[in-house]
Amino acid sequence: MSGAEATRKGGWNMKKVYNGNIMVTRANEQTWQLKLKDIVTVSGSVYVRQGATLSAPKLARSGSVDVSGGSTLSVPKLARSGSVDVRQGSILTAPKLATVSGSVKDVREMQRRLRKAGVI
Repeated sequence: MSGAEATRKGGWNMKKVYNGNIMVTRANEQTWQLKLKDIVTVSGSVYVRQGATLSAPKLARSGSVDVSGGSTLSVPKLARSGSVDVRQGSILTAPKLATVSGSVKDVREMQRRLRKAGVI
């Protein structure tokens, strides 16, 4: 693991933390899949771009999440995040996401609402 990754005590157990931003593309998705398999917290943003697919099964908290370019991000334990942005035919699966401290942008949902209102 790189110098940006650290382990620190949190409560009764050890939390694995990645300090910094993560940019996942098709070219590096396998590398990030391995690096994030045990990470619980990302202090920065998680960007998934260019049709990449990423599953971070233990990730519970992130600075923000940005999924674009037809990409897929699966974070089954993600409960807290800053901004959440899903666009360009991308998919975010985060069934436990309960707290978002920033903005939420899902272009598909906005388009659906605009069509329903007769705007587009």
